[in-house]
Amino acid sequence: MYVAGRENNSQGRSVAKLWKNGEVQSLTDGSMSAAATSVYVLNNDVYVAGWEGSTQGIVAKYWKNGVVQENISTRSINAWSTSIFVSESDVYATVLSYDSSPIMIAKFWQNGVLHNLSDGTLWTRPNSIYVKGNDVYVAGVGYNTQKTMVAKLWKNGVVQYLTDGSANAVANCVFVK
Repeated sequence: MYVAGRENNSQGRSVAKLWKNGEVQSLTDGSMSAAATSVYVLNNDVYVAGWEGSTQGIVAKYWKNGVVQENISTRSINAWSTSIFVSESDVYATVLSYDSSPIMIAKFWQNGVLHNLSDGTLWTRPNSIYVKGNDVYVAGVGYNTQKTMVAKLWKNGVVQYLTDGSANAVANCVFVK
């Protein structure tokens, strides 16, 4: 059993953590606040998505077997990763970032390349990613022009509205069978 999360240290900063069968592993040193938000296991490799603070802002990143592999918000300051998925040798992660505007932008990352899911005109957040064959699915949420949260599903970057915007709704996770 694997669990990704965070725990505050004695300085009050959150430390990104991974629990495997109850045994804890710190992914960050606690000098900056951080969190692990998602875990994916393939064969004997453990992949964890999350974020860590820096002097410039918050950086989305992922760890493989406890070692940080790459900042997945390569050009974004104040970016978080919320979900990770691995298919063969391809690593995918959701990224939400503010880039240079105050509006959250939904993206997904694949092997070093960021793909925008929203255009930055309305607040949007990706929550979960799943890959089947050549198709990439992302579940999330975004505001409509009336500032109502609409549950969304993107398939290969094309959005499908799961709700009509008459009430706030969120899509938190996607699984494809």
